[in-house]
Amino acid sequence: MEAGHIALVSYGERPVVWHTRILLAHVHGSCWIILTPDHDRYEEQLDAANPDYEDFEFLGPNHAIPARIPQASIYGFAPMDPGELARQMALGRIEADSIRAQRGLPPLAGGRQGVAAPAPVPAAPVPAPPPSGVLGPAAGPVAAAAPAVGVADPYCWVTLESGAGRLKGDVVVVEPNPLPAGTQQLGDRAMLQDPAQPGHGIFLKRVLQSQSSTYKLDDFRVLPVQFDAQGVRRRDFHSAVPIMIEGSPAGGGLQLEGPATALNIAKGLRDQNLTPTTYHEFWIRTGEIPKGDRSVYEHECLSRIFEAMVTIDQLNPSGLQSAELVVRRMQVIREAHRISPTSPDYSSADIFMGWRYRKQTQGVDSSLAAYVAVELKSDAAIAKESRKAREEQQQRRRNLPKGGGDSAVPDPNRWRELFPLPAIEELLHHEVAYTGETCATTVRPYDRSLVSLPDCGSKLVPLDQVLDAAGREVVGDPHGRMLVSEAEWGEIVEKGETVMPYMDVTLQKCPELYHQFILDLYEKNLISFTSKPQGLVTPFFVAKKNGRLRFILDCRAVNRRFHPPPPLAMAAGSTWSSLDLPQGEILYTAQSDIRDYFYSLELPTSLQPLFCLPAIPHRLLQAWGVDERHFSEPDGQGWVFPHLVAVPMGWNWAMWLSQRAHQQIALEASGLGVDRVLVEGKPCPELASGKPVIIPYADNLNVTGINAELVQQTKDVVVKRLRELGFRVHEELDAHHTCQSLGFLIDGLNGTVSPIPERLDKICKAFMWLSRRPQVSGRSIERLLGHAVHICLLRRELLSIFRGLYDFAYSCYDRRAKLWPVAAKEARWAANLLKLCQADLKKTWSRQVTSSDASLSGIAVCKRDMEPAEQSIIGGIKEHWRYKSRIPVNPREAALSPLDPFSNPETVKPSEVQKQDPFELNEVFPEVPKKHLQKDLWHDVFAVHMTHPEHISLLEGRGVVAALRHKFRSSFEFNRKHLHFSDNLAVALLAARGRSNNFQMLRVSRRIAALLLATGSWLSVRWIPSEYNVADRASRQWEHLRDSHVASRGAVEKGKKEIHARCYNKLGLTKDQKISSRRAKMQTRVDPPRFWGQTMLEKVAVSQPVALDYQRRVKELKQYAKKQRLSLKGATNFDQACCKFVNHMFNQGFDLQDGSKTLAAIMDAFPAFSPKHMLSRTRRALQGWGKLEPQQTRPPVPWLLIQAISMELLKKNKKASAAAILLMFTAYLRPGEALDVQRRDLVPPLPGSKHYSLHLHPAERAQQSKVGLSDESILLDSPVLPWIGRWAADSSVRRYEAHARPQDFSASDEWSESAARCVEIAQAALARAASNHSIRSLSSVGARTPKTPVTPRTPKTPNNSFFAPTGAVAGYATTFAAAARTEESLPSLGPSEPNSPERHAHGSLRYHSDLPILLGQAVGNSESAQIFRCIIMYDNVNKTFKKHK
Repeated sequence: MEAGHIALVSYGERPVVWHTRILLAHVHGSCWIILTPDHDRYEEQLDAANPDYEDFEFLGPNHAIPARIPQASIYGFAPMDPGELARQMALGRIEADSIRAQRGLPPLAGGRQGVAAPAPVPAAPVPAPPPSGVLGPAAGPVAAAAPAVGVADPYCWVTLESGAGRLKGDVVVVEPNPLPAGTQQLGDRAMLQDPAQPGHGIFLKRVLQSQSSTYKLDDFRVLPVQFDAQGVRRRDFHSAVPIMIEGSPAGGGLQLEGPATALNIAKGLRDQNLTPTTYHEFWIRTGEIPKGDRSVYEHECLSRIFEAMVTIDQLNPSGLQSAELVVRRMQVIREAHRISPTSPDYSSADIFMGWRYRKQTQGVDSSLAAYVAVELKSDAAIAKESRKAREEQQQRRRNLPKGGGDSAVPDPNRWRELFPLPAIEELLHHEVAYTGETCATTVRPYDRSLVSLPDCGSKLVPLDQVLDAAGREVVGDPHGRMLVSEAEWGEIVEKGETVMPYMDVTLQKCPELYHQFILDLYEKNLISFTSKPQGLVTPFFVAKKNGRLRFILDCRAVNRRFHPPPPLAMAAGSTWSSLDLPQGEILYTAQSDIRDYFYSLELPTSLQPLFCLPAIPHRLLQAWGVDERHFSEPDGQGWVFPHLVAVPMGWNWAMWLSQRAHQQIALEASGLGVDRVLVEGKPCPELASGKPVIIPYADNLNVTGINAELVQQTKDVVVKRLRELGFRVHEELDAHHTCQSLGFLIDGLNGTVSPIPERLDKICKAFMWLSRRPQVSGRSIERLLGHAVHICLLRRELLSIFRGLYDFAYSCYDRRAKLWPVAAKEARWAANLLKLCQADLKKTWSRQVTSSDASLSGIAVCKRDMEPAEQSIIGGIKEHWRYKSRIPVNPREAALSPLDPFSNPETVKPSEVQKQDPFELNEVFPEVPKKHLQKDLWHDVFAVHMTHPEHISLLEGRGVVAALRHKFRSSFEFNRKHLHFSDNLAVALLAARGRSNNFQMLRVSRRIAALLLATGSWLSVRWIPSEYNVADRASRQWEHLRDSHVASRGAVEKGKKEIHARCYNKLGLTKDQKISSRRAKMQTRVDPPRFWGQTMLEKVAVSQPVALDYQRRVKELKQYAKKQRLSLKGATNFDQACCKFVNHMFNQGFDLQDGSKTLAAIMDAFPAFSPKHMLSRTRRALQGWGKLEPQQTRPPVPWLLIQAISMELLKKNKKASAAAILLMFTAYLRPGEALDVQRRDLVPPLPGSKHYSLHLHPAERAQQSKVGLSDESILLDSPVLPWIGRWAADSSVRRYEAHARPQDFSASDEWSESAARCVEIAQAALARAASNHSIRSLSSVGARTPKTPVTPRTPKTPNNSFFAPTGAVAGYATTFAAAARTEESLPSLGPSEPNSPERHAHGSLRYHSDLPILLGQAVGNSESAQIFRCIIMYDNVNKTFKKHK
């Protein structure tokens, strides 16, 4: 082994880590002074006999790593330059000599150590004075003398760096004078020890005295050369930027026009954590540069050149014109693509590059061009001001009212008087305008008179003095426990996700204000100074409630360098509601607050360079009289960086450290244990014993309990300890029964926790304003929901209110829109229900505990009696806490799989002991004890048979609702806490969280919330395994019925599937069966192909009758072309022939549909002409045909005919069929919908309404409408037939078990034909499917559509299936009049007749208005006299129709 060699050692860590050791100097035997990667030096025994080693490997002079050692497991050195290595070697030799001297060993010889011992130099005589006329020193040190003329140039030793009281280039000694004592020499190099700092020194070099002055000069164009661990010349780009020097080299600066930009570009890349090459990728991705653009390759080459200049050649780009040209060309490319990435504009390239002579201005003197530009600019400014004056005068004239006086412009403040919005504006922190939303942020510009800077006092509190052991361990090793590793940071940088810190605009633009701001921070003991920054934070300011400005730091960029802090158990405002206050007791609370708490904690020294503010000139520190201990030497440009010395607000670890420190101080001072801390995620401490409970939250401290003296005493001792440590405590509140904490009002006298009334009132007013459906953005809704959710955490069931508001905020987040009706309804609910948000700490537990279970066939509820103390232990735990534990466990495994020590070998295996952190949630989530679920303790309450299939979670939720409703039948159960067991974890979590993303489950949550709010109760639902649920047996007593029902329903569904499969060939036939079946189908079409090469599938695409018609039409076309001698070859000739043939058909009197069918026949016979761009002339001819003779829409089925059909059915005593026909037309039903209607689909009128409704296409029957919708509803509120709903509910229809349609409906052919004959309408014009056009039938005579259907049903356009001939419609008005005269001749029906002749102004509508009422009376009453009268009226109407015909 020799000095400079490397060894690897392993200490037995898991996973294995090999530590690198550099041998600096030999001590004795196998003991060496070694250097660690952390630059620690100490003596260590380097062989396998070292008891601390698990393994040892000497790499030898070649430093070759054996194959058995993975590269990833080696903890090595960061890049180190040769100068640093030599310095460490010299220091190691000094330490080795010191140890050897203590052990009586001689100093090291220079042989194998590689460092020569200083040889004795004989004392030189004092030189004689130089001859006259020879330049020499009049006085002073000999080292400064210049060689005499004619004398040989002597050698001297000069400093290569500054230090030890000397500057770079100083001559230390001129030979033959000896070097100072203690100097270590190696050839022409030496190290001069610093007497003020033992162990430190500077390098010297032996040069000719005439050349010594050259060592005082630094080459401005190069950077200090740096090597990596392998000796390769390389420097990191980010470390090179801070040492770049801005200035001009000897002989003048850049010979270009414009400012130097290379250094600014490099700094910008550094601030974004980018390099030139990584920025190139970022620019391509964000600039949307098209692929293949030549600029991409050129920009990449320039980026690589610029990066190589800095990292490989290690040049200073600010002093090189070549580097400036490269950087400017990159900027030209970016600017050219900025406006239009696909069409770059290089018109300003010459200006960007700074050429002295430009192409656009060749032959024009530059000074003359500048003069012309200035004059034109002045003329343009004068014209602009004149135009602005004219516009102001015109605007003033327009604003004046006609009669003179004040301005007629409406005052916007007037709207504020009419519609005040203080609540919504204060909550959203911006103005909500009535004519346009103007969002004003709370960020404010810097104003020194308004800024509130924290006053940290003379000394900060070190974190290691106030943290617990686990916290001190984290702070003591920030690089290993807090910061991300170099590999992780590299992955973050490679993602290209940059963070641009935001800085106050005023400070950014005005250096003088920024320098004053830094001075203010220094005077507040907040900052120090460094020349080696590692991160950047920027200041900005936000408005406080009192109008002053709060100092904030943007630490987003620095936070990326840190791991997220571990979860910390803390309290929330709603945690107060978990306290159980004994009856008759008063809750007392004492409070304190630490002033400027975060900025009173000292930031670890190793982390301070990460929180640097923008740089300031070094000269300012001397002008301010800053102590030299507070800053280091400036960088090469004369800048220093202020850095924070206190924990900054905005750092992601700030809350973790401050909360941990405050809680540790409170526990140590009070002598309480961690179990007396109230946090969210574990049961609250009990209050009955009188011991106080502490709630530390950041800088606030709450001490609460039922013993006022103990509460006050605990608060006092904690405050005393805080002040002893150096914290400034203010806003103390002695023990009192009323206080405000974490946004809530704690009333210990009444035992309630409620929102602060003023804030609650503002939130309710804001929601009431939203209920008016204003124009608002989703961002504003999101902020308001944040305020509401904070309040609703007191009673989580109130969270079920919000669903539509969340959807609106997500859909319209960045745009203003009118609030949706469903969201406005939820806002109205919130405005009224949030007033009920209050927690009662004195609420007692109900003695009855319930349990529910559900199966697909039923729901059952059981109950038992339990002591309130036991319920408090079980019910005080919330189910969603099980996922906050440090080690989450599967619920069923935790409840059902306890390890048996007699049978399970896992119980004897060593388990890994995890370190417990008292400030985290380490507890294993407690399950419900099995002893409380013994079957003999429970009894059944009720069970319900469920006939409608639903999801099991929904049924379980209904079981919880049923148990609560059963309990709340007794008012004794009001205002109590209730414990319920369920074996469905989703339902337990639903009750714990208060809401659900699934709308069906959300409805269950809202039912639970309604019951709890109405009764003032509180519910805790705990999960238990299904095996322990005592209600499981009772819920399954109908399973056999469900099986038979499922079997019968399955048979029906199987039949439907077989029919569907038979239609679509999905019966699962074998391949051979399919082949034979298809061959049989092919044989059914024996007609020849319609064109050459037509396949079978193309042939069957058209039915055989249609195919024959197509062939006939094509044949006629060919005959016409042959007769007219028209060519059919070529697309143009063929189109011309077809166009002339269409004109021929028009002249021969054919209909337009014949022309359309001819075109279809042509496309069938000649598929090449099927595209729309083919046969353009023929298609245009058909359009002209349609304009000359547009197709006439045949009239719809007249309402008169529908009444006639119904009367015909009544005449044959088919009352149910007649009413069914009327139901289809009044309810707008399609025939299939009418046939599927069942009796249970008829919904009776709700309270306050008198109309029935129909439930169409129920989802439970897996039915859908023609457009794919389910659960549609139609309100039977037709004024024409108001009795139709009552009739459908009549006993005459209820005698059919399932269906409401009549059994004689199959005879519809008979009665439709009979009715058609009565009015002499051709049978060919009728069809049963015409019922779906009843909407047009009603609309044609003035009937209206339903007002409030749940799902709107749009009337369809009538087709040609069920219409009366055109001639029959011509005399409808005459027919109505005749019918009315016939009606007047009938005997009166008595006083119950709803429509009398006097009530009608127009007799032509009496038949339409009165006949349905007579029909209703005939259907609803079985008296033959009234039926007879209707039949007589119908006969008279029939005669009238015949007479009209």
